[in-house]
Amino acid sequence: MTNGVGLLRIRPVASLAAALAVVVAGVSGCLVVEPPGDLPTTPVRRPTIRRSEASPVASFVLGAWPESFVVPVELVDASQTFQWRVFVDYDPEDRRVEPAVFGASAPNLADRNGNIRLVRATVPAPTDNGRCHVIEFLVAARFLGDLEGRTAHTPAAPGGDSIVWFYSPGGDLAGCPVYSAAIDAGADASDAGTGGVGTP
Repeated sequence: MTNGVGLLRIRPVASLAAALAVVVAGVSGCLVVEPPGDLPTTPVRRPTIRRSEASPVASFVLGAWPESFVVPVELVDASQTFQWRVFVDYDPEDRRVEPAVFGASAPNLADRNGNIRLVRATVPAPTDNGRCHVIEFLVAARFLGDLEGRTAHTPAAPGGDSIVWFYSPGGDLAGCPVYSAAIDAGADASDAGTGGVGTP
């Protein structure tokens, strides 16, 4: 009789212990299958123009309008897409000014030199050849005008880069406006393609 009572008391305790083991195993299993947090993302860096390799050479006044402007753009991240815009005679006071041509450059997985991309822009020649014209090529991850209703000339953070050509059928800078390439606070005007007069 005593043995029977002992067995009756042991079975509920054993059942409770088994149920607790199942619960603990389930909780432990949940902790194991919880997904890890998101990996940190690489910050976006501004695209940089390799001015010395641009065509035509930006340190000379253009006496003839080129068929196209070819600009090499260097990227820290080869998978980055960036936007580019070309303005002719941009007037900062007129917020309605649109770029003469514009586009975007996406990564090309087949390109072995993916950190440097060539952008070729065919820009319509100005109809007024009696004065000097300023051609400005800008690059940025994106432009504020796309999302915030500001002028399409302004790069969004982390900034952009630019290169400038002067076009004058007479081949000199007479009558050309003074240009400040201050897109990037650290930009050096001597490196922005606003330099000496000559022939390429």
